[in-house]
Amino acid sequence: MRHVRFRKYLVAAACAVSTASCANTAPADQVWRCSTWNGFFDRFEMPVAPETREFSGEMVFHKANFGRWAPIASVGFEDSSLDSAACKCNGIKAVVYNDHPDLIGIFLLIDGQEIDFGSVPYDKPVTFKFSYNYMNQAKLEVGTGIQYGMPYHAARDTLKLSCSSADVSFRNIKVRAGEPSW
Repeated sequence: MRHVRFRKYLVAAACAVSTASCANTAPADQVWRCSTWNGFFDRFEMPVAPETREFSGEMVFHKANFGRWAPIASVGFEDSSLDSAACKCNGIKAVVYNDHPDLIGIFLLIDGQEIDFGSVPYDKPVTFKFSYNYMNQAKLEVGTGIQYGMPYHAARDTLKLSCSSADVSFRNIKVRAGEPSW
């Protein structure tokens, strides 16, 4: 059985659907919390303008529900016109492994493919920023680290937050449309 708790909706959704440059913030007490048993998942999707160039925020793992599947959390831009069975998202994925439960593996997602970014301590929030430049080249920043990728499919109209086999809070999510930041 799947158990999901929503505390408050993200105020960033109001900014996401506008075409103007903006950076509304979901305050720290406005969180989407995803809590699932091992083997189950859930997601929260919000529309974004196709001109949206970046998102940022943090993920906090409260509990990794180990079992057959690794606990994961992800945030990414998606094109809703693509087959939803195959994630073609561009963003960030965080994974907690059974053999290293004190670390969170971080990956840059490019067209749904994972590019290893490194790892961060499990007991710290994963603070991130994902953005596109004018050439639709993607950049993921986690802490002081940076990773680049070039998606084949950079169209976007949805921001998707998801988790599986974990209890994770997504906090301070911001979206920004307009001029690229780099």
